[in-house]
Amino acid sequence: MTDQGSQHDQCEYLTRIPGPDGSSSVYRLRANTLASAKEMARQLARSLGSGAPTAVNPKGTFRRKAGEKILDAPGMPSSPAAKPATGKKTKPLAKSGGQSTPMAARNVRNAPGLDRVALDAMARTVIHIRSMGAAVSVGAARSFDELFDLACRKVDEFAPVNVSKAAHERATEMGLDDLRTYCWHCGIMGTHRKVFLWEHYKPVVDIKTAVLKLGPSPQLDAVSSILGSTRIAWVLQSEGKALGNTSRPDPAATYRKKGVELFHLWEDCGPINCARHRRRRS
Repeated sequence: MTDQGSQHDQCEYLTRIPGPDGSSSVYRLRANTLASAKEMARQLARSLGSGAPTAVNPKGTFRRKAGEKILDAPGMPSSPAAKPATGKKTKPLAKSGGQSTPMAARNVRNAPGLDRVALDAMARTVIHIRSMGAAVSVGAARSFDELFDLACRKVDEFAPVNVSKAAHERATEMGLDDLRTYCWHCGIMGTHRKVFLWEHYKPVVDIKTAVLKLGPSPQLDAVSSILGSTRIAWVLQSEGKALGNTSRPDPAATYRKKGVELFHLWEDCGPINCARHRRRRS
């Protein structure tokens, strides 16, 4: 893996990302080039379940709207050494030499994505349950509602998994590996569920609501896009209680407000790679 330079070599860029309610937020990114910043902005928008970024510019040329606050992109460590972009060429990429690379500087293209075949299969399942649920008797409606909830929920089995900083530190103290290598059903996690929580970054209620808003006969791509916004974060049980499980229009804002800091960039997170899932693939 190549290292995209140290924090000192990076420059600050700002991006405006639209929210689901028509509002927008400005996020600070740190990258070596404008192209890299744009790619990070697209990845960030997808992780937030938002639309495409409407602007990505060097800090000194970004025009902010009245009252707009600048937020750090989720998982990006604070670094006062980052400097405004000047448009000049940056230094060539240096080899990492086996050293640990700052999370904000890693090549985001190396992160695995969602299994498109599995995602479309789950979307078809959701569409089928949605269409049939409207035709069944009142007595069977509850069962279909539960199936609909489960289908929207179980994308978590192959969605990107992150971990909070506090959960990472606790896991290290307990002698556990990177929590992203465990799923909720792993035997070892069964003994630690009082400590850690498998948290839906974008609550299932928001996924379900978004699908229902598409109407009784939604298109496959639209449902796949909504299900594809699923993200999971291993957090402490205490953090989970603070976050709650109600609607969360802006997950990143909720995490910041509740003081839950993610340890990794979402771009560096992929699906679970635990022993249980490897056995099922074989």
